[in-house]
Amino acid sequence: MLGYGLACWDLDNVIDDDGVLHDDADQVLREVGDAAVWVERSMSGRGLHVFVWGDGDARVGEHISYYSRSRFIVVTGNRYRR
Repeated sequence: MLGYGLACWDLDNVIDDDGVLHDDADQVLREVGDAAVWVERSMSGRGLHVFVWGDGDARVGEHISYYSRSRFIVVTGNRYRR
């Protein structure tokens, strides 16, 4: 469960069938940079979870959401490396 300073960028459907990362997800990874604690593929294999230390209000978009509390994220352990 998120909270206590742990937050997650939840990026849905951002990896295409050829394994290419969509530009909007690439931008999130560049902006987060070294602040990323852990980056992994989601259960579908087409999304990413980017865990960071942070807080703030939830932000929900079409493919990209940010959560910092009161939210469960399934951790796959399938580390994503560029």
